[in-house]
Amino acid sequence: MVTCVLDGGGVVADSVIGDAIMALFGVPVSQGPWLDAEAAVRCAVQMSAALDRLNARRVAAGGLPVELGIGVHTGEVVAGNIGIPERMEYTVIGDTVNLCSRIEGLTRDLGVRVLLSKSCVEHLADSQAVAICRDGDRERPGAAGCRSTPSPRERPLKLGPVVFSPSRDRAVD
Repeated sequence: MVTCVLDGGGVVADSVIGDAIMALFGVPVSQGPWLDAEAAVRCAVQMSAALDRLNARRVAAGGLPVELGIGVHTGEVVAGNIGIPERMEYTVIGDTVNLCSRIEGLTRDLGVRVLLSKSCVEHLADSQAVAICRDGDRERPGAAGCRSTPSPRERPLKLGPVVFSPSRDRAVD
């Protein structure tokens, strides 16, 4: 999966977190919001295809298939070398990162492999390389809060499930 990220122009931050990979597109230099979003979704398509190939080999050898969940979200992050002088790591932090992690967690609940946030879909609106249907969007309430201006994690989040057509390298709903 790391190869898919690197081949797609992404960066892997924090290496591997348990069984998770934090893949970043648009850092340290953005190619533009829609190109970064498109690269992230293309990577999700490639990761899904790679998993299908892996599962075919596992099943052929008498093993069980494995599954994955991919959350894709766009937004501002704090990026850079974070830590103490003895242990610095290039990473990103912020609400965008936290929200993306939660979106990935929803893939299991919703029974989909890839889930895109509304902001990601909006960045892809003019993309000719990725086709995403907007039918079946789902509202997920954020956390309740007491601020007069809700933070991103307190606003309802509109999500769209994505499945892949095996005959095309495109995302479709």
